Amino acid sequence: MSAPKKITLEAWLDATYGEGAPAILTARRWCREGRIYPKPEKHGRAYYLAPDARYIDPANPPADLKPSGRPSPLRAKAVLA
Repeated sequence: MSAPKKITLEAWLDATYGEGAPAILTARRWCREGRIYPKPEKHGRAYYLAPDARYIDPANPPADLKPSGRPSPLRAKAVLA
């Protein structure tokens, strides 16, 4: 079974926003700042995203992506060390 195909950032903008899409520089900034979920992959200068990727406002994340309140196992190890 193969992994789902990734699409370019430009193709994602067009599919997600159509003619009202933000500027490519804005979308690249979103990629760098982690505002797109799942996280895009960068190959050279190009970003590749899952076709169902979505923009996440860090100040108001959707309920399905909010932290569960449990500490991360990795974070708990760092605190104990």
